[in-house]
Amino acid sequence: MGSAVPVSALAEKLTNSLIPKIETTYPIRGKIDSLEGDGAALNIGSDAGVMPEQTFKILQQDILLQVSSVTSDQSFANIISDNKDILEGQRVEILK
Repeated sequence: MGSAVPVSALAEKLTNSLIPKIETTYPIRGKIDSLEGDGAALNIGSDAGVMPEQTFKILQQDILLQVSSVTSDQSFANIISDNKDILEGQRVEILK
């Protein structure tokens, strides 16, 4: 390589510049599996990058959900806005 900069430093710099671009181009998306009271079970979990306190929006609606608990393949989110139009199967996307 001929550079005095360690490969690990170059890899870290590349990673730090790529991650925001990937997150913008490919946001975390999922679907509502079921509705439970004032919350919704989502079909995505920690394997997809979901973490507690993240906020999701139902696509093409102004309905927000905040994740309260996560397993590897599912998460539960509290509905934090008007929930009258929420249906099972609707698509959700993480807010930036």
